[in-house]
Amino acid sequence: MIARLKRRAGRAKRRVVGVLHQLHVDAGGDQRATTFLAGSGRGGTTWIAELINHANEYRFMFEPFTARHVSEVKAFRNRQYLRPNDDDPAFVAPARAIVEGRIRNRWVDYYNHRFVARHRLIKDIRANMFLKWLDVHFPGMRIALLLRHPLAVAASRLRHTWSNDLADFLRQEALMADHLEPHRHLLETVRDPFEQHVLQWCIENWIPLRQFQRGELHLAFYEHFSVDPRGEIGRLFAFLGKPFSEKILERVERPSRMAWAAKGVVSALGDPDSWRPYVSPGEISRSLDILAQFGFESVYSASSLPNRDAAESLFKTQPIGLKA
Repeated sequence: MIARLKRRAGRAKRRVVGVLHQLHVDAGGDQRATTFLAGSGRGGTTWIAELINHANEYRFMFEPFTARHVSEVKAFRNRQYLRPNDDDPAFVAPARAIVEGRIRNRWVDYYNHRFVARHRLIKDIRANMFLKWLDVHFPGMRIALLLRHPLAVAASRLRHTWSNDLADFLRQEALMADHLEPHRHLLETVRDPFEQHVLQWCIENWIPLRQFQRGELHLAFYEHFSVDPRGEIGRLFAFLGKPFSEKILERVERPSRMAWAAKGVVSALGDPDSWRPYVSPGEISRSLDILAQFGFESVYSASSLPNRDAAESLFKTQPIGLKA
């Protein structure tokens, strides 16, 4: 009985907070006032978004491309792929409303604490495969992609009983034709849940790297925010045109709202080794074979830290995926 009452009270509180946080003035104008942070689910995007917004300068928009919570994006799949020059208004119109700050929603605005905003920060874990589409349709919006070790992501997703989207990838004809047909057999035959999550990580991060050219998209690395916070934050802020303040280093040590530290896998402090107790040697070996299929073997290996140069070498000199 007490537990039921607590759950009801929690739901009521979330509803009230969601409504109150919609009472803001978004004076940012078009997409040029928007920063977009993308990444994989359980990859640390909330933590890094909170670092970017450490001084509460932005209207913080939380995962607006979540169709089950945001009716305006009902046309979007959970892991939607869009060809960069796709002009379908079912996608363009709601995306424009989002990047221009014209959507108010209890889900989207729940974590917003800025009443009058001239800048907005969107963080979303479902947009990786249409980031180039966003870049083409809404030029001038700064886009950053956060990478975290795929074995850490897979371990956290399994710990929190997340499903994967491989079957949905296979159902997207444009995605298969443009990128994944050579990997169809792999998508259809991988059965181990851990390996499935590693494979999804590969796909949702490989595609933007195939489409963007170096310099168009900022790559940030979860682990480096822990081992080299000054350098990693400095690079990100330089890309965003934000001044670096020593105060931001104090914020690095604060857990994010989505850390779920009590469940044991995700370290809110970016610990590069937090996943190791949950991953077997066999899972590491098989996962490295999957990474190699997409060229990630030199970026993420059995080592906990990523290779930045290897990751940036995956950017293409000519964009891919510009079919009609």
